[in-house]
Amino acid sequence: MVDLSPTLHLILCAREALERGDSIRVGIAEFIESDKSDLKLFLLNRALEAEDSRKLPRELKETEKSALSVLRRGLDGESILPVLKELEADLVERSDSEIEDFTQKLTFRCLIPLLIFVFPGYLVLLLGPTLERLLISLE
Repeated sequence: MVDLSPTLHLILCAREALERGDSIRVGIAEFIESDKSDLKLFLLNRALEAEDSRKLPRELKETEKSALSVLRRGLDGESILPVLKELEADLVERSDSEIEDFTQKLTFRCLIPLLIFVFPGYLVLLLGPTLERLLISLE
């Protein structure tokens, strides 16, 4: 899964493992096999070792903290499949809204090079002959 949020990827791996009938540990192992980022693995290990959600690493975002606390509860034996589905839906909704915001801003970002590079050239083409006539008439 290329360019997928690591948090969403972790939740998907865990949910798919639970739906297949495997344990949450199998889902986490699948995530670790597919995502080789050293920092993410370090933070995942530290977070899963933390027994209290307040002891989670500060480097984590709020969604990552909530996902890891849910996984921690799953490792402790609680049923977390409905919570994982809800968290997955929330993350997908957030991703969709981020993509929508980016695409809305993209049109204005594309106008900036147009205004900087193309518009001055058009001004020279439009105003050049007029300025030439004006300078000739002033002489």
